[in-house]
Amino acid sequence: MELKGTIQTIDAIETFTSKAGKDYRKQFVVIEMPAGDRKKIVAFEARTDAAIKQVATFKEGDFVNVHYSLESREWNGNYYTTASIWKIEKYVPTAKVEQGDLPY
Repeated sequence: MELKGTIQTIDAIETFTSKAGKDYRKQFVVIEMPAGDRKKIVAFEARTDAAIKQVATFKEGDFVNVHYSLESREWNGNYYTTASIWKIEKYVPTAKVEQGDLPY
């Protein structure tokens, strides 16, 4: 799956240790996308070293195309869904962008 939007927020990289004792990292990236009169946001996770390296090449306000996968898991009768980045690339708008407008 993929989504085009503007990077609204890039969080700091967080480090965790699994129950098995293995360290892993993740980083949240919030993307704002157009939705008619209302803007919508999606929070993505960069969970692999490759995805975290790719995110490091961007800054807030950049237009990007995010390739991601969805995964849901059940815990105590509740379901939790994660949108994980596997590739993020620069998106070049084709139209002139006025301040505050998204180009798509």
